[in-house]
Amino acid sequence: LYYLLLSRQREWLLLQSSLRSLFVVAAWLLVAAMFHWQNFFPYRLMTLIWLITYYLPLMAFPILNRLQAERGGNVEKPAGRQIMRGWRTWLILRAAIYGPTAVLLFVFAPQVSAAWPWPIEPVNLRMFSGQIAVFGAYQALAMQDGFWQRIRLFMLCTAMLATAHLVGLLLSGTPYDSSVPVGVLLPLMFVEWLATALVMLWTHRR
Repeated sequence: LYYLLLSRQREWLLLQSSLRSLFVVAAWLLVAAMFHWQNFFPYRLMTLIWLITYYLPLMAFPILNRLQAERGGNVEKPAGRQIMRGWRTWLILRAAIYGPTAVLLFVFAPQVSAAWPWPIEPVNLRMFSGQIAVFGAYQALAMQDGFWQRIRLFMLCTAMLATAHLVGLLLSGTPYDSSVPVGVLLPLMFVEWLATALVMLWTHRR
């Protein structure tokens, strides 16, 4: 769905930060897959679909970036609204929390899986930590020169992902242990992602 949304945009500036974020997610998942490659069945249809879906951006983005640069599509000073100073500070503070959290979750995935609110494998936690790294921390780096148009679609993607996670938590039939600390923090994190994205989209509307 998000790729369809990106395909409707004509300006490279509007796409670049979003494509970079997908590139980071794909690279993070590639590292996680290398740690757990023995758990994969590389010749199954679903595995091939998964590999194409996640790793195609990893291969395609450098090519797209190079082609766009050769065609003169990179704009140094885009016109438009600047990100409000308070929001810039908030995104940096979020990155200071979510960035180390993602790294620690990746490193200590076997230990954290024992305290997760539902049964989960370390490989799934390591892949999930990539979402925390990108949608919680990478937005602070994606601001660049501070123009809102650079990250608007990125914030929209964050809102879509947070909504999907919250719906999944509500509708999943898997028992959820809300008594453990992670069981309390996890839905709060998704609510924060959704609230930050929606309020930023509203306050920066034209």
